[in-house]
Amino acid sequence: MKLIPLQQWVCDRCGEIIQKSSDGKLEWLDERVNSESHPGNLLKFFSIIHNRSASYKNRCSRAKGSMIFLDEDLDYLIGPDGLAELLLFYRDVEDPSEVNEIVRRLHIPYYEEARLYRKAAIADGYMEESSATYFHQQASIKRLIEKYSDQE
Repeated sequence: MKLIPLQQWVCDRCGEIIQKSSDGKLEWLDERVNSESHPGNLLKFFSIIHNRSASYKNRCSRAKGSMIFLDEDLDYLIGPDGLAELLLFYRDVEDPSEVNEIVRRLHIPYYEEARLYRKAAIADGYMEESSATYFHQQASIKRLIEKYSDQE
């Protein structure tokens, strides 16, 4: 699956390509909104998904039952100002690795495409599972894409 770096992403719900930033949003759960008894670091379950106008029958939104998910358009979270906004999540996030992954997906060229091949690379022994979440250098990312993109 060829993606345009920093302009296209894979929807975490439907698996289809988000064609441009205006077609996507970042969604997350804020426990403080859902319960008055939870102070502290309670942002979790971050996902990049299609927004309502780009989603077939709104199938990509995760909101269910009484749980309230918050969201922000991807347009607001890309570029230098978007990175600054994403860094604010660290104040209140339950698991910082979730924010790390979102930052990589939105701000590191080719990362979004390379992550699609992570499982295959681990299965083949090309990369170890313990280091699979830490690949971020452009040379490593491009090598991974070159090796596995033709195997789809």
